[in-house]
Amino acid sequence: MAISGEVDGSNLAQLEATLAEVGEGPIRLDLGALDFIDIAGITLLVDAARRRGETPGMELVEAPRVMVQAMALLGWDRDPCLVVLSSRL
Repeated sequence: MAISGEVDGSNLAQLEATLAEVGEGPIRLDLGALDFIDIAGITLLVDAARRRGETPGMELVEAPRVMVQAMALLGWDRDPCLVVLSSRL
């Protein structure tokens, strides 16, 4: 699954609904075309990964540098439910 453009308060509900529809197994998100994600969007991804009940519940590919930095500041980079496979550092 790929996410592009911007993730913010205007489309969080849509993203949450889309993630809820994904079948079993880890969700692999390609973020290579993501231009912006606010902290609410990052929180939504972390929560969705935790709800999967798997380790990891979500894999992030080509995560934006600022997103990876924010996750590190909050300690989410050490959450076993969420793995950054590659990033745009």
